[in-house]
Amino acid sequence: RRGLRTGAVYAACVSTSLGPFYRGWLVTRELQDAEDLWSALRSGFVAKIGIDAALRAVADSVRAMHAEGVYHADLNLKNILLRTEDGSVVSYVIDFDRAKLFLGRLPAALRSKNLARLLRSARKLDPEQKYLSAAAWNQFLSFYDDGPKT
Repeated sequence: RRGLRTGAVYAACVSTSLGPFYRGWLVTRELQDAEDLWSALRSGFVAKIGIDAALRAVADSVRAMHAEGVYHADLNLKNILLRTEDGSVVSYVIDFDRAKLFLGRLPAALRSKNLARLLRSARKLDPEQKYLSAAAWNQFLSFYDDGPKT
């Protein structure tokens, strides 16, 4: 309902257990021909579409999520999907089970915390920065800060 790119939800179920614990199931539509960002970096998909196009698409999705007041508690390279649609690269964010919603834009401190979480994920998966260099991360931040290009 907030206009964010994510998988279409077909069904959801939550069952409570003891105390604050619960089990949840979510059935979503498969995004055909999408790869998570980590796989896309390693498979050559990002090289094929261009690192700048991929980073801009991801930055646009993360910025839109933050603009809608969504804090993604598990923002990582595997929870961001990339695919081409009508000749453009688009990014989807998935796995919102621990997300928190805020009124208005996400506060700056939480935006920074979310971006730091994404960087930790990148450095954990790619400690040698073979697929996502420091320069690429800085380019991503530049795209995030600059806003969408029309």
